[in-house]
Formats: sequence, structure tokens, C-alpha cells
Amino acid sequence: MPIEYVEKLIENRKNKFDANSQKDIHERDEKHLIDSYNTACEISKEYGWDEIKCVKEGILRTREDIGEEIFKHVEELL
Repeated sequence: MPIEYVEKLIENRKNKFDANSQKDIHERDEKHLIDSYNTACEISKEYGWDEIKCVKEGILRTREDIGEEIFKHVEELL
């Protein structure tokens, strides 16, 4: 997922470990987020993996919509 959308999602989210509003160590480090995203994209291309886009026409897709697309891809592989 593009970093600008990740940042919007974690902006007001509570920390998953202790439920306070402070971001965890990975979420606070924008360079880490960017590097992680870029590495995932590189690996995906290198191995020829299907890429599921979480953003469509500038709008974050719902979990259900993304899940349906993942299911369709898995179905095709089975």
C-alpha cells in the first residue's frame, strides 16, 4: 500500500501492543515504511507475484473488496 495511505491509516490508530495513541517503533520511522514498501514491490516483481492494489482511483478499497480479489486470485491457482 502506498506510504501516504499507510500514514493516514496509522495517524489516529491506537498502538496495537499497549493501546495508547503513540505509534510503534516501525510506524514512527517513515524511512523504514518507505524502504519496506519499496522492498516488497521489488520482491513482488522479481518473483512475478500478482499484485493486489489496495487503492483504486485514489480511494482506499474496503477490506471486503480486497479480500474478494485475493480470493479470486487464489481460486484461479487451485
